[in-house]
Amino acid sequence: MVATIPFNRIGFDSPPAELDELPQSARGRGRLWSDTVFQAVLALKKQLTHRDAGVVAAAANSILELERTSMRHGKLVAGSEYVSDAQLEFEAEQREDRELSVERREALAAKAATAKKVDAAPAEGVRPNGQALAEHVREVTEAFEASGQPLPGRPEGYVRGLLKRWGLAANAIPKGGFTDHLRVHGIGNGPSDGDNR
Repeated sequence: MVATIPFNRIGFDSPPAELDELPQSARGRGRLWSDTVFQAVLALKKQLTHRDAGVVAAAANSILELERTSMRHGKLVAGSEYVSDAQLEFEAEQREDRELSVERREALAAKAATAKKVDAAPAEGVRPNGQALAEHVREVTEAFEASGQPLPGRPEGYVRGLLKRWGLAANAIPKGGFTDHLRVHGIGNGPSDGDNR
């Protein structure tokens, strides 16, 4: 009588395979893990063509469970990437927009710095604003004293208030011309005119 065994006993007589040594780095272990997961998925994929419907159902269920878990945690299967061409194009456009906006910001900053230097450096023959303001304050103080009228608050506040109302910089009015400018605008030297701060 010949006994038949449904599996090959020869494979069980050989020594068990040794386990590979684990990588020391976290990146190496991550690669090993993702490779192992994909080998398991490939083994399950092969089972999808099995003749037994139970084996096919178990393999399909295992693959779907892995996918549900990855979706639930918002992560892809270890080591995988799922990016469509449209997503790649969108990300490339976003990157270009960010680079252009950085270039635009740098260009605007350079332009503003140049404009600030031009504003800070008075043109040939133009007095700086601070000097012009001091001249106008002196002129107004002398005009009030000469007329005998009381000075409305601080003279500097009065001059600044009028310049602000007129929308002029102090150096836009020539030296000695502030009181003439008051007459042109029909403003007397009374205390109600200007900003008394």
